[in-house]
Amino acid sequence: MPNNRLYTKIIPNAYYDSVTLMRCATQIQTISGIGKVALMMGTPANQGLMAEQDLWDAHDHSAGPTDLCVSMTYESDEALALAMKALEDFMAGQEVHNTSRQAGSGSGLLAAHSWKEAAYLLEDPKIAAISVPGAWAAAEARQALEEGFHVFLYSDNVPLDEELALKQYARDRELIVMGPDCGTALIGGAPLGFINRLSRGSVGIIAASGTGAQEVSTALDRAGVGVSSIIGIGSHDMTAQIGGISFQTALAWFRDDDSTEEVAIVAKPPDTGVLNQLRPVLQHYPKPLTALFLGRDATVHGGPLKTVNTIGALISAVSHTAMETPPVLPRVEPERYLRGLFVGGTLAIQASVMLDIPVANEGLTPWTAPQHVLVDLGDDRFTVGRPHPMIDGSGRGEALKEVLMDPRTGIVVGDIVLGDGAESDPVVHILQAIKEAATQRSSLPPIVFTVVGTRLDPQNYDSQVARLQDAGVWVTQTSTAAIQAIQQALGGQSHE
Repeated sequence: MPNNRLYTKIIPNAYYDSVTLMRCATQIQTISGIGKVALMMGTPANQGLMAEQDLWDAHDHSAGPTDLCVSMTYESDEALALAMKALEDFMAGQEVHNTSRQAGSGSGLLAAHSWKEAAYLLEDPKIAAISVPGAWAAAEARQALEEGFHVFLYSDNVPLDEELALKQYARDRELIVMGPDCGTALIGGAPLGFINRLSRGSVGIIAASGTGAQEVSTALDRAGVGVSSIIGIGSHDMTAQIGGISFQTALAWFRDDDSTEEVAIVAKPPDTGVLNQLRPVLQHYPKPLTALFLGRDATVHGGPLKTVNTIGALISAVSHTAMETPPVLPRVEPERYLRGLFVGGTLAIQASVMLDIPVANEGLTPWTAPQHVLVDLGDDRFTVGRPHPMIDGSGRGEALKEVLMDPRTGIVVGDIVLGDGAESDPVVHILQAIKEAATQRSSLPPIVFTVVGTRLDPQNYDSQVARLQDAGVWVTQTSTAAIQAIQQALGGQSHE
């Protein structure tokens, strides 16, 4: 049986952030004879995720949160040797990269051994990017705040009480905590996390959603509208426990920023009580505001705020252009099903709201169910043993091939996210799946994709779109138009 041998190694006290580890895992998985790969810090949560994929046995191995866990399936000793050589080269490269950060080296990078030293070396605004296991993230963030840093907190699994304490501390010092679980920000032209290459302009974006911010900012860029900054506030900021603390700080930031003339807000469903508390602030804001609070009736009468219900409507309102007309697709036949395969969590949520279909939250292959299905492939259960699909889309390619081969599939919808941090050619997995499925079926169901990106992104937006269209894929400018096309194609079908 191929890939039936398991290799596990624990490297003590070797911390790497999750994005770096995902990129390394992607490289290792390209080696012939290597199957599933997990490179994770040894937190209890990560050990549990690896165990679910049969990549970890707690009885045989013991690891702490600061230990690097390496686990992979392999076919031969030769394949394993190549994989371990790739891992060693990767770790050596990281060490060289880190030790090269010497003051005065000409690289523009400065070495610092504490937040206090970093604060002395840097000019304002000082921003600390933190990506350590959740159990330690709050302590690191607190030290950075104490030294006057704004915090970009990529780490997740930070307890809500610790997040609340951090944000209250930051607010009292006129600082901001972006996160936890913040994946995208752009502060005065400085990119943080997953971000696209954008033209500078006068629109500020507040985002409790990484891919939502990316879709809005890139569509504005393609419409000739530039962005001043993107402030991510994290996925929990608008909950009742946190109360929108970073959201209000971001509003104040853009209020006082002379380069920002208008503010766009894109957020996953906020707590209704928090939204109600914020209405007076929004109604009396001194600059034009356009807000999307997915899944909430956020209508506000009077004042500078305009509320919208979809990402496409937000883009249209801020760019002052007409909303995109969705393509007209063939009607989906009875007993045929929608398969939504998303890499952007917010785009999956928007589809769920518009189509009244819940995002599937159980099982490793929910797209095989005899019903309409929407899947967020960035969910933890799909990324054990492989990187996030924005970094490595091969898993989505495999799922797409499976649904295209299934005669019950009536229509497919999805998204591709470009930019720095994303894989170099994401469309290749889509094209390969289509090519392989076409050899087995006389005709394929309609496929609709939205590409999130700009013409300056390293993957090149125009090239990715053209290759999809050449393969017969309908490509929309916005995810909203894609879902509207799906609505029409489904017609009166039940969404159950």
